[in-house]
Amino acid sequence: MSNETKKKLLNTFVFSDNKRRQLIIEQGKKELFKNQLTRHSYVNLAMSTIRFISIKTWLMQFLVVLLILVTTMSHVFDQSSSKTIINSYLICLIFSILFFLDEIYKSFISGMWALEQSFKYDLRQHTLVKLMIFGFLDLLIILFISLVAKAALALSIIHLTLYLLVPYNIFCLLIFSTVTMWRNSISRFSLWIIAGMISAGTLFVVTFFDVYKLNIYYWSSSLAVTLIALILVIYMQVKTNIWR
Repeated sequence: MSNETKKKLLNTFVFSDNKRRQLIIEQGKKELFKNQLTRHSYVNLAMSTIRFISIKTWLMQFLVVLLILVTTMSHVFDQSSSKTIINSYLICLIFSILFFLDEIYKSFISGMWALEQSFKYDLRQHTLVKLMIFGFLDLLIILFISLVAKAALALSIIHLTLYLLVPYNIFCLLIFSTVTMWRNSISRFSLWIIAGMISAGTLFVVTFFDVYKLNIYYWSSSLAVTLIALILVIYMQVKTNIWR
């Protein structure tokens, strides 16, 4: 920069718009606060939700995993049929779902949902995170079953995963759709009765119609359809207007 240019700049007076500058600063602070809040709120929400999950629920899931191992060893020694082994795994999964379901709906059953709506994260948010956590854990259990059962069954991991995921999705669809209608008035005893009836019906259909003989394409299509339907049901459950 030449000396002449420096002189021109020094002699030039620039009128500052303090009001506009303050507005830009305030807007920048809001954006920074918004980004910071978004960055941490999801983590805090997940941690807050995990703290509300009872120890009993985690212990029950640990027992389900032990039951899966015992079931596998028992069927290997007894040389049970593939259908019997898969149905046994389905029963273990149903127990896992039932304990998770009891945890999800305990706020409604105990009449605490109105109080929890006044917390930093409302019941709708906690329920959605619980569904995500429990769904992910059940998916891990299904993959664990597929890996463990591969030694006992002459089936690939993909086949086993489909045979477990499709009935799992159907059961979740039925139980979520049924219980949601009476979530504010249902008792814990009624919840388990309804879940037990749906469990028995699901196992009856799977056993009676011998669905494991169907082509893998039917199972893949069923997985896609039930997964989309399950996502829609969960979305309808966590919409703000149905939690009021």
